[in-house]
Amino acid sequence: MATPDEEAIDAHIRELLRRAGTKGRFPTPVDDIVAAAGLSEAHESLLSASVWSEAPLHLQRAIRRLTGRVRAVLDRTTHEVHVDPTISNQGRVAFHKLHEVAHEILPWQQELAYADDDATLSPATRSLFEWEANLGASGLLFQGEYFGELIRQYPTGMAAVFAVAEIVGASRHATFRRFAGAHEGVIAGVVMDLSPSSRDPLAYHRHEVVVSANWCAQFGTEGWPSALYAQPYEFIDHAETARRSSDIVRTDFTLPDLDNRMVQLRVELYSNQHNLFALIWKPRRERLRRRLMLTAPPPNPRWAN
Repeated sequence: MATPDEEAIDAHIRELLRRAGTKGRFPTPVDDIVAAAGLSEAHESLLSASVWSEAPLHLQRAIRRLTGRVRAVLDRTTHEVHVDPTISNQGRVAFHKLHEVAHEILPWQQELAYADDDATLSPATRSLFEWEANLGASGLLFQGEYFGELIRQYPTGMAAVFAVAEIVGASRHATFRRFAGAHEGVIAGVVMDLSPSSRDPLAYHRHEVVVSANWCAQFGTEGWPSALYAQPYEFIDHAETARRSSDIVRTDFTLPDLDNRMVQLRVELYSNQHNLFALIWKPRRERLRRRLMLTAPPPNPRWAN
């Protein structure tokens, strides 16, 4: 199966961020990035019910290929981005805009129009162009290597995810993924169903796993089954407590590394009443530059993708 050329995508991301002058500017100035790509957001979205019937044929053809609700469209003939006007979550709006920008700036993606629904925008998609556009959108929203500089200012934990999401202007779910993947420590982020898939033995269905480079070096990339059982994943015993609470639930568990040595890991679980999130990391001494209130705020819609 073909996979994205991440080095090439990163090069285009860096160049666009340079042109947009985003360095050190948070929340990420999404509209400046859109403009630097030579695009603009349509004054009236073609995805509004009153305008859809007037969409040109090339857009209608792109949209008909989808089976779910259309969330965003890029029209290369007018250089306009159209976003579903009913989306109120600004973190999602930002990601959708930048997904379409990524379609525009990757020179090997040359169709006249791209239409995206929940499936194409999902991090689980393996449709190559959409996978590439998701990588591009994430890189643009979190400003590439500058995000690594930002998260180094915070102690590892869910409270840091909450704080950084607000600073960047991204959804917390998207920030959770990026935080785990970009972190310089030994860290993994796991997203699970809200309710158990089995109670005897206790297990939860896993949706996503994102791991840091140093996690891969110590634990490898394999070993995450589709259902996580309380043995050996002992933190699963605390999932119900997290589901019933608006607070972060903290625990520890051990996992064998590639050399079969048992490693003590710290875990923080949190529920947004849609999914369960587990942030898992190997403790280390950290120089804390910013103090954080280490309790979670109540769930809010910005946990949506």
